[in-house]
Amino acid sequence: MSVNWNKYASAEETKRQARINPDNNAVLAMTVAGIRGIGSLLVEHTPEPGNRAHSDVNGLPVDAEQLTQIRVFLLRIAVIAIPLNN
Repeated sequence: MSVNWNKYASAEETKRQARINPDNNAVLAMTVAGIRGIGSLLVEHTPEPGNRAHSDVNGLPVDAEQLTQIRVFLLRIAVIAIPLNN
């Protein structure tokens, strides 16, 4: 899962980076500690050309049922930084 580190990109900058119509996207915020506390998820800072904030969340399960459980846990720690249609 691709994410941005808020040390290097604001929520607004992150939204503008959406590849398909930024206006149809929300931005969620989660702590690294919260993500790392879920199963075997790992967070790694992986800057890209033009996006110093880019990071990856690795360790997502392949099994559909397990992935759904991880998504529920992620939703529980997420805070809406920019809602849809804002």
